[in-house]
Amino acid sequence: MTPEYIQSYQERPLQYKVLCVMAFIFGGFNLVFSLFFLILGGIQNDLMEFMRPGILPQSLVSVAGLIYSIVAFILSVTAFVGLIQMWNRVEVGYWMFSLSMLLFLILPFVFLKVPFLWLFKTLSPFLVITGIFVMLFYFNRRFME
Repeated sequence: MTPEYIQSYQERPLQYKVLCVMAFIFGGFNLVFSLFFLILGGIQNDLMEFMRPGILPQSLVSVAGLIYSIVAFILSVTAFVGLIQMWNRVEVGYWMFSLSMLLFLILPFVFLKVPFLWLFKTLSPFLVITGIFVMLFYFNRRFME
């Protein structure tokens, strides 16, 4: 190792390591559940009756649950890739994680025709945890390059 490399490399602070590990646990659960719904397709049959009629063309309503599961899985993978980038101290990972989690939270409100208040109550723990992670990573952006 060259002295310049050693001098430019800074160890991750403990608070940043703990935050990343907690976010990996959260992102891992999110990814596993999205993969679970995608593979089993259980959400497909349950969601068909709740899809908003104007969002998708009539020919796609029969596969709307599968489309919803695929989009949710892609957003979960994007968020997890963002977490890996933040662990590697790349700032673009923050934006990948934040935007994909925001879209992941907006997705049910756009596609499902269930009552807004019920959906908000159901998603509120996920919303609070995601908001905390986004805020904490925002305050720790100085550790990213």
